[in-house]
Amino acid sequence: MNDAGSWWKKRLGSPADFLAPVSMVASGTHTEHPDYRKWVPRLEQPHGRHRKVWEWCFILNALERHGVLAPGKRALGFGVGTEAVVPLLASYGVSVTATDQSIEQAGAWAMVGQHAAAIDALRGSKEAGFDFVMNSLRTLKPGAVAVHTTEYDCTPGRRPLLETGSVEAGDYCCFFRRQEIEELVDRVHSEGHQVDLDLRVGRRHAFDRHVDRPPYAGDPHIRLAVHDRVVTSVGLVIVAKP
Repeated sequence: MNDAGSWWKKRLGSPADFLAPVSMVASGTHTEHPDYRKWVPRLEQPHGRHRKVWEWCFILNALERHGVLAPGKRALGFGVGTEAVVPLLASYGVSVTATDQSIEQAGAWAMVGQHAAAIDALRGSKEAGFDFVMNSLRTLKPGAVAVHTTEYDCTPGRRPLLETGSVEAGDYCCFFRRQEIEELVDRVHSEGHQVDLDLRVGRRHAFDRHVDRPPYAGDPHIRLAVHDRVVTSVGLVIVAKP
């Protein structure tokens, strides 16, 4: 593969603030924010220098900001497996249903919940990812919040959509670019829901300039190389229409 690190380090930029009430791209700068660092030990993680830990901290920060981390609230997570965020939500008194069911199968429960937090890696084709998000919004009560995280291709320039693996093998992954995220947000807005977007990509922090490569050391792992791309995570916060 091409040396992603050499050209990546030459491109400096500032990310969204971790506490900003917006959907955003993961950054090493966020790992130093007090409101990020408070979640890391609560998640029982040794450090926060990994994009998956960033996703969990982003989810928890968004849910806290929207008042979901309180007794009597309800959360519904799709495809969350054994992720550390689920027991932590329960420790706040949130009634959590974590399922690998489809949205259609689980939707009846979600419709009566006070809040539903839909968390998914958006795996599948581009349209399957879009459909997942749009369908998840139908499980929400008016004013409730959905939080999604997924892989994000932050490689500069015009490159085709990166897809790896296969659906049949169960390892298919689609790496959304800026244009896919913006297209998805346009669909969300078209149905009257609220989502604020800041896709600035941080490149000033050392963890942003470091691109982890196969076989992936994992520390830091905010940016990683996949083929000839630089990949990270993006988090979306969507508030259902009133």
